[in-house]
Amino acid sequence: GGRDARWVRLYSSLRADARRDGVLVVLTGAPNAGKASLFNALLGESRALVTPVPGTTRDAVDAVLDVRPVPLRLVDTAGAREAMDEVERLGIAVAERYLAQAQLVLACGDTPAAVDEALTGARARSAGVVVPVRTLADLDPGASLPTGWAVVSAESGVGVGALLARLCALAGEAAGGAAPPGAGGAEVLVTRERQRAGVAAALEAVERFAAAWEEG
Repeated sequence: GGRDARWVRLYSSLRADARRDGVLVVLTGAPNAGKASLFNALLGESRALVTPVPGTTRDAVDAVLDVRPVPLRLVDTAGAREAMDEVERLGIAVAERYLAQAQLVLACGDTPAAVDEALTGARARSAGVVVPVRTLADLDPGASLPTGWAVVSAESGVGVGALLARLCALAGEAAGGAAPPGAGGAEVLVTRERQRAGVAAALEAVERFAAAWEEG
């Protein structure tokens, strides 16, 4: 029916957006939690400024990682804390906007308590899938952590590959989602606004015809 056809259209548009622009993956956590180092390790190149000074990332830093099955748009955000000045307040506001849009969130912390705090903040601000990430794992390699937590060290590379593989799997699920009614598993993709408008006009015409046919 018309409702199912509209759902196919919306579903295909969302999937196409993710495949074209990347699934949004936001790194969040307290300042100096290892987010920038992890961002760089996932990318394999130095894009974010890494220093021991809290509050270095005043704005979001983003890059697209071209991986399968869909690209990942990684965003390193300002650390969550009480802002010290207006510039930092703006950076934290930007971080919260990204969190609200995120499909995947990495809740980063260098201690279990810091990860828990990042988890609480992420879940309050995002409807995306949240992955707890214990950073700087080489400082405490024998720590016992809850099931499902990722353990990484950007410096040694431990756990980075496993985390990336997990993100790719989750991104594939986020980009695919549940098949819409009547899709039959077919690959239905609409990738541009002009195409969306054309599909919408065609659907409207078919629905008008169906209604007229019913009325005789």
